[in-house]
Amino acid sequence: VSGFLVNRSYFVPVRGGSASVDGVVGCPQGSPLSPLVWNIVANSVFELPLGEGVLVFIYADDVNIIVKGSSRRRVEGSAQCVLDRLLEWSALNGVSFNTVKTRGLVVAKGNKYVGRPPVLAMGGARVRFTRQIKVLGVVIDDKLSFLPHLVEVKDKVVRLTLALSRLARNNNLKSFTVFMELYRRCIERVILYGVGAWYKDSEHSEMMDRLTSIQRVPLLKACKGYNTVPNRALPALCHVLPIDLKALEEVLFFRVWQARQDVVVGERRIECAGIDYPYPVWRVHPVDWVVVKFSRPTNVVYSGYTLFTDGSKAAGGVGAGFCLFKGHEIIHTGQVGLPCEASVFEAELAAMHFGLGYLAESGIVGEVSVYTDSLSLLQALHNPVHGNAKIVHLKHVIKGIRLGGVRIRFNFIHSHTGVTGNDFADKLANLARDGPVTWDPGGSKTWVRNVIREHVWRVWEERWSGYDHWIRRWLYSVRCGERVAPDYFLTQLFSGHGGFPAYLKSRNIRDDGSCGCGALVADAAHYVLDCGGTRVLRAGLGAALGVPLSADNLSFLLSRTGVLDTLRDIVRYANTQ
Repeated sequence: VSGFLVNRSYFVPVRGGSASVDGVVGCPQGSPLSPLVWNIVANSVFELPLGEGVLVFIYADDVNIIVKGSSRRRVEGSAQCVLDRLLEWSALNGVSFNTVKTRGLVVAKGNKYVGRPPVLAMGGARVRFTRQIKVLGVVIDDKLSFLPHLVEVKDKVVRLTLALSRLARNNNLKSFTVFMELYRRCIERVILYGVGAWYKDSEHSEMMDRLTSIQRVPLLKACKGYNTVPNRALPALCHVLPIDLKALEEVLFFRVWQARQDVVVGERRIECAGIDYPYPVWRVHPVDWVVVKFSRPTNVVYSGYTLFTDGSKAAGGVGAGFCLFKGHEIIHTGQVGLPCEASVFEAELAAMHFGLGYLAESGIVGEVSVYTDSLSLLQALHNPVHGNAKIVHLKHVIKGIRLGGVRIRFNFIHSHTGVTGNDFADKLANLARDGPVTWDPGGSKTWVRNVIREHVWRVWEERWSGYDHWIRRWLYSVRCGERVAPDYFLTQLFSGHGGFPAYLKSRNIRDDGSCGCGALVADAAHYVLDCGGTRVLRAGLGAALGVPLSADNLSFLLSRTGVLDTLRDIVRYANTQ
């Protein structure tokens, strides 16, 4: 590092010559090595003797210090000692802290420290204390309620929703599907940024109310509903999880995948010991990287030993199989049954793992050709820094086989092309698929997400089943909303909140809530089921169902073709009354 920082010079070509200047200690602006050198310098902060109860974490050039203490005096003494040592460190390393931007935050029970916070000084300037502070985009308040953070998030979401609406309108992308894709990929990620740090699992809390009000803004825009559409109806109309359940999904995944904690998901327990976490590739020196090359031959040559591997997945289960040929004769076969949650890639990996394992144990020497129809597996083996721990282990197995005197070559072939060995391996995989589970590859990242997602959807379904509202006549299950994209008219019909006389009267917008046909209550149900003015339109709905139309079979209309336009016409008629 010292060699990089001293005796340096820079030059630029000028009119056939060059102009140079000597460098000083430090990194040039924009140098690709600047972040690395700064990390080396900043890392020495963690070697300072800062005392017990002190936690320091650094992100880029932001230094955050947490000091614990049982009294104001203890916190003052410990924090002041830390600040003094940091000033000494900065003077030694040629850097300085901006005392104007330095802020303090007291987190304690009650309000006794609000008016009289600890007295701290840094470089002769007194440290100012605030009620809230932003760390890496998350607003932390002195009560750890994170409600100020959600206030800021709502402002962002409102601006973002309006901006995306303008973008969609100016580019003729007004469809519900496009906007909801933008919601999932952009707005929802803004709402849930840092959720693993600030989320509190409490169904009835101010945090949940704030989250619901934040999600309400883009969902109302998406479905073009009236401002009074119930909060519980909006996610079902827009085919997305309620934001509190989506937050729960993200937090559970964070605890398993990032914090590596055992969690209970419904009636299942996910244990970290059974999770297939990414392999830390930085532990392997580049000299020891293993790259497994493969080819794509046009035909299969049965010379020496030939190994075929294959994996299979269907509704009944997951299986893998391999067969080893010597010449044209099969000398060994193997089958592996995997759990239903396993992926096809894991099945292909299992076939290769057990097939190569047999080669390593059998003592076979000479030339071995390996054929598989899994291009993704071969590409993973070819990748020198693949993060899958099982791929890394498989590479070491291959390396050991080669060191044992076996010349092993890997080949990709297309499946179901009449290759005898591949077809036989496929048959073995299918048989293993229907047999018992003999190998569990561990929970993959996709498996963890699927288990958690299935749980939160079940929770939402249970909530929805107890919701007594007109919309459940149309969407008896939260999955029913996937059949139709809501618009201005359909949202009115499904929610019951729209230009219906009875609704307008309930909002004191008009004095009379009756229908022109004589009915006293002209709501959405009346126009769909009873109104004489919509008799012709309703006849078409009954014909589409094949049975008389009633409140109990409205949801079945959504699966019939051509009825949505009729439903829109009914709402248009109601809006003119």
